[in-house]
Amino acid sequence: MLNEAITRHIQLCRSMGFKYKAQEYMLRSFGDFAESRSEDFIRTDTVLEWAASASSLRQRQDRLLTIRRLACELSVEDPRHQVPPSGIFGRAPRKRRTCCILTLDEVDRLLRAASQLTPRGSIRPMTYTTLLSLIACTGLRISEALKLELSDITEDGLLIRATKFQKNRLVPLHESAWRGLEQYLAVRNKIAAITPTVFVSSEALVSPIRELTGPSYTWRALPDCGQVQG
Repeated sequence: MLNEAITRHIQLCRSMGFKYKAQEYMLRSFGDFAESRSEDFIRTDTVLEWAASASSLRQRQDRLLTIRRLACELSVEDPRHQVPPSGIFGRAPRKRRTCCILTLDEVDRLLRAASQLTPRGSIRPMTYTTLLSLIACTGLRISEALKLELSDITEDGLLIRATKFQKNRLVPLHESAWRGLEQYLAVRNKIAAITPTVFVSSEALVSPIRELTGPSYTWRALPDCGQVQG
């Protein structure tokens, strides 16, 4: 009974766009723990005993809050579910990530380093330079850029599918970004024409392109958006 309620709770959260991976693991673990005691309803003492078995304060607090959210939901339907208090284990200190914003000079140096990647004469330098340039001038997440497919490139910009909360959004491109992307695609399509993703696989990265682009190529960063053009 409790495990069935946990399944419904997970499905509801995922329908709202949450991935709910770590939470699912904790909920399933608690469900099995309660089931081993033949308990069909959430009991505060069971929650605290299960949460206290975690190895760190932060894990204990995360366990408690995860089950507490479930209990708040289920207690509305059935008051036999007990809602445990939230401050039993105290509050674990959380380290905030420091945001690092690259300067234009740092972006330029990064692109130049990418253009020198080996093996020379392969598509690898061009791929990484284009990928980093696209991220720099659009603000795409790395996961969004890597999942881009050729069909996502439209006249109005890049269609980013299933982003946060499973929403789609359209990212416009500067004219210089279009030029750099088109230059990359002209080479990429001759090497990995079957692959749907914009950025090619590790096997295609080392494919020789000397016969396609000439003996060498150089890159320079455009100051307006960090895009590159050969």
